Amino acid sequence: GSQITDLFEMIRPHMEFSFNNILSHINTIFVLITREGVLTNRDGSTTNLMSEQQQMRLKGQMIYVPESESILFMCSPSVMNLDDISRRGLYLSDIPLHDATR
Repeated sequence: GSQITDLFEMIRPHMEFSFNNILSHINTIFVLITREGVLTNRDGSTTNLMSEQQQMRLKGQMIYVPESESILFMCSPSVMNLDDISRRGLYLSDIPLHDATR
């Protein structure tokens, strides 16, 4: 399997992306962005979108799961408007009802 750091960069909070750092900031809002090249079409090709649109920005909270000594990232896509949602291949139903973005 892949490590989360292989797929995502941490934008906020500004710190090293490590298990212990996340645990010490567990009540903080986290913003992650996919690394370049992570989002590809099913046929393996990349999209024609500008570079920043080829990356998905996710905002949410980290939840410690002691039973498995793991951390769950409960998040939502971070989008600006309806056009941004459709450009990314998402639907309004992909945004949780409780999310202020909706």
